[in-house]
Amino acid sequence: MKKTLLGISFLSLLGSFIGCSTQNNYSIQKNILPFISYSDKNTQEIYLSNIKIYQTKYSLKEGTLYYDDASSLSQYGFRSNAKELIQILFETNSYTLLESKANLYFFKLQNATQSFYLLLNKESKRHIELLYGFDAKSYKALLEAIQRDDKAIQVELKAVSRDLEPIRWSEKMIIIDNLVNRKH
Repeated sequence: MKKTLLGISFLSLLGSFIGCSTQNNYSIQKNILPFISYSDKNTQEIYLSNIKIYQTKYSLKEGTLYYDDASSLSQYGFRSNAKELIQILFETNSYTLLESKANLYFFKLQNATQSFYLLLNKESKRHIELLYGFDAKSYKALLEAIQRDDKAIQVELKAVSRDLEPIRWSEKMIIIDNLVNRKH
């Protein structure tokens, strides 16, 4: 009887840990995008040898935000290091990892003309989401909402510029930079 109760207690405790670990899995698409106020939205599909990307441009009154949703074929997976992903995708060494929580990574990037903020969601080895082009005030508001564990992140996002360029997804990223690797 004691062994049965001990086993049940262990399973309950294990279940609560598993429940806690998955509670913080945010999806940019489900938890943030529905609350963006935009005047225009344009999505393009990009197919590379082993990646499918949906790249969406959101036109806001002060500028442009981009959302990229990328999935690899089942036998491939994205690099596990978030910093390496950003370095390859944005072809830059001028970035700073500001914060990470569960599956989310906040970065500040600097390009030739401006700095902007980026949120990376490494949902799984086969799926990543990126939201980029927002300003420092938006970053702070997003971070606070996530730290409170808000499920619906209703934050007014402000874009830094209309001139921000989207990620230029290419075969070079896959072949030379090893953005994705075959899973073993």
